[in-house]
Amino acid sequence: MECDWLKILISWMKLWLQPVKRLIELFPAANFFIEKYLESPRHIEVQILTDNTGKTVHLFERDCSIQRRYQKIIEYGPAFALDEETRQNIRADAVKLIENGGYLSAGTVEFLVDKDGNHYFIEVNPRIQVEHTVTEMITGIDIVQAQILIAQGHNFPDTELNIPSQESVKTNGFAVQAG
Repeated sequence: MECDWLKILISWMKLWLQPVKRLIELFPAANFFIEKYLESPRHIEVQILTDNTGKTVHLFERDCSIQRRYQKIIEYGPAFALDEETRQNIRADAVKLIENGGYLSAGTVEFLVDKDGNHYFIEVNPRIQVEHTVTEMITGIDIVQAQILIAQGHNFPDTELNIPSQESVKTNGFAVQAG
């Protein structure tokens, strides 16, 4: 004779297996994943440049959290709504990711940041995005020109690019773009 708790466990497992069984029917390779739910996350983008030596610099970050129907409405930089430690951690992780991935040129590394300041990688956009002008305004670096110069074989210390180190990249003020 079965125990009550065993009956409950078996019925619970049958209920749990129903949606899993349906997923396997829909996706026979069973390639699915479960994402963590983030309540009211911030959408942060880090603009990066990588030269032909593999050296990467970040051009600080933009906050693209103001969206409607998953379309960015307002982007601004730097991302003043985040504390400095979170911003530094996000920028450092963007640079590590790009350098370890063997990337070359201009790109954007995107993250979500939860209310506790934890950040989660979304994607790398291997292109210059529309909102790159926000970054250009706060750093004074022409990202399109830098991308072309890198494609021509120039590296950061070259006079054409004139980015001797990460420390030489500074922000000056604040920029907003409305889409």
